[in-house]
Amino acid sequence: MSKLDNFISVKPPREFQHQIDSVYFHSCDHTDSKLSFTYYPHIKHAVTIYLGSTAQTTANKTIIKPQNNSFPALYSTVRDHLHQVEIHGSFKKIRIIFKPYGLNHFINRPIQDFHHSIISVFREWDSDFQQLAVEIWKTEDVDSRLALLEVFLRSQKSENINHKFSGIIDELTKSENTESVEHVSNRHGLNRKALYRLFIKELDCSPSKFMKILRFRRSLEAYLQSADIKLTEAAVAQFYDQSDFIKNVKQITSMTPRRLTQDISVLKNTIFWKIG
Repeated sequence: MSKLDNFISVKPPREFQHQIDSVYFHSCDHTDSKLSFTYYPHIKHAVTIYLGSTAQTTANKTIIKPQNNSFPALYSTVRDHLHQVEIHGSFKKIRIIFKPYGLNHFINRPIQDFHHSIISVFREWDSDFQQLAVEIWKTEDVDSRLALLEVFLRSQKSENINHKFSGIIDELTKSENTESVEHVSNRHGLNRKALYRLFIKELDCSPSKFMKILRFRRSLEAYLQSADIKLTEAAVAQFYDQSDFIKNVKQITSMTPRRLTQDISVLKNTIFWKIG
């Protein structure tokens, strides 16, 4: 049995809306539940903590099972392929989805220094994050949960920020069209190697990979969020032509765009899952 009944997605506290895209609380009380879903490629980072579960993760799949007094915290980085998740039994889960340069504001070392897996154990906040999860799940009031999270994030605020790179990411994500790596480097007075080093240090991701996923995500969101838009219109908005769009989608998902969009369930705040 799969349960999405207790899935609550909310915008972050106003103070952190520049760094955080959304927060969701997800739980299930059924011991015989089995929830399976697939995440799609994105340019955002996320930190997830489970209450009373254990986590086994590989490059392509994560399996969550009940285990008392266990609080696995997982970090997901920029990804260019699908990732499957299975959650067995009852669980309580908090996930913070950070904007592309958002997590950097709450850690004290470059993301380049993290474990280089798509999904890995997150150790930056340690026991403080575990205690936060316990306190959050003591209340069912979403505003109270956000207030607790706000206090915690404020205590983790870091000044280890590259403001030049932050400006580059802001420009890229707010622009209507995805630029080439060459245009970005030239506009900011950087050569390609310097821009590459910045992306690797700050996001553990090459600029070309970042642009590729950004184009994919924008086209997908445009197509899914409007009942009137056609597949060709979604394609030409970010790609050279429809064939270029189809090639990009197949490289990332191993599916055609039409097949992909038929499988997707649209949750709140541009969270796209394939359920089951």
